[in-house]
Amino acid sequence: MIRLYYLMYLLVSISIAGCGSSPMWSPPRPLHDDISVVMPTSAQPDEILENPSGDLTLRHTLSLVMRQNSHLKAAAWDVHIAATQQRGAALLPNPELEIEYENFDEPETSISLSQIVDLGFKRFPITKAARYGSEMAAWSFEAERIALLTEATQAFIDVLTAQEHLALAQEMTQIADRVHAMTMGRVQAGHVSPIEESRADVERSLVQLDLEQARTDLTASRNYLASLWGSLSAEFDKVSGDLNKITEPPSMETVMARLPQNPELIRWIADIQQRKTMLTLEKLARLPEITLTGGMKRADELEDDVFFVGVGLEIPLFNRNQAAIQEAGYHVRQGEFERQSAETALKMALINGCNQLQQTYDASQAFRTRIILSAENSFEAIDEGYQAGEFSLLDLLDAEQTLADVRTKYLDTLTDYHYALIKVEQLIGQKLFVIKTEEKTEEN
Repeated sequence: MIRLYYLMYLLVSISIAGCGSSPMWSPPRPLHDDISVVMPTSAQPDEILENPSGDLTLRHTLSLVMRQNSHLKAAAWDVHIAATQQRGAALLPNPELEIEYENFDEPETSISLSQIVDLGFKRFPITKAARYGSEMAAWSFEAERIALLTEATQAFIDVLTAQEHLALAQEMTQIADRVHAMTMGRVQAGHVSPIEESRADVERSLVQLDLEQARTDLTASRNYLASLWGSLSAEFDKVSGDLNKITEPPSMETVMARLPQNPELIRWIADIQQRKTMLTLEKLARLPEITLTGGMKRADELEDDVFFVGVGLEIPLFNRNQAAIQEAGYHVRQGEFERQSAETALKMALINGCNQLQQTYDASQAFRTRIILSAENSFEAIDEGYQAGEFSLLDLLDAEQTLADVRTKYLDTLTDYHYALIKVEQLIGQKLFVIKTEEKTEEN
């Protein structure tokens, strides 16, 4: 009897033993890798959210989002879940205890313990597939991190652009007020028809509507930025940044060489390896598993203990796992084509992003060096000429509208440049100015 208890204790001890594994976090891409991310744990208390005031920098914004964004915290739990699944895959199957009591007149009691023995060495590919699953979860989290950094940076740029649009609308309102006052003076002096005052008043009203729209857009963009770190409304005064700070992009060849850093592409490496491991596992599943049974039977009539052992073996007569093996092979081939498709899509997105970045950089330079200066000179000349009676009010209003359109388009071009820059950096997982510096170093 003591020997049976010892056997049961040994089997139970083996069955609960397993290889422990902690959550696997992928190495962050170079893009903002100096900004820490708060990884949630079950013992972590609820955090008091920060809603900053005063001026807000981009770095402070990204730090807040990385610490407080609920979507990123939810994505981090996928890594913990994958680690738990990996631990579960390393565990042995539980033994089965069976107790029988029969023949009540002359009772017989049987106690047996059964344990499945893996002859196909399936446990190794099972744990290997689970490890690849952990790697996939880790790279998916890294992709989520970079995507959120991109979204937060775009939202920051939106607020910065909205601030500039509001400043431009305020400036154009001042110009419209001055033109209206100047036109009233000319009407009162009898130099122009009273209808000119009505035209100037209409233009001033339109500019004031643009001003109100700019204020509304700024409020919306501020609140959206605040929502990324978990606040319903923005309490900061303004964001600090300079849209005019642009740099000539590096060559497309240099940028394309960084695409293998993309976490989605790296994730596909683990995905394909997991599919191949599952194919190996299905092939090993053709080998039968053995069930070992050991126990004791006692007949009260004989007052003696009888020990017995048994072996159970599945006979693969009809099902040799052919369908599952074929299906796993199809999944491998499917995954290879899916990876190729994903790589092609990322390459096309990067090519389009590089082209957009170069086009907006060239357009920004044209606005900065020629177009804005010409529009300002034209408006100033017509403004002076209108006061001298050389130009009509329509000429002045047209020049005013042209100046407003040029400045607005310049702001939009700068915004598009930064959007393209952010998108390219998301795809390669690295800041572009670092690549540009490396490119210049190689040229020298």
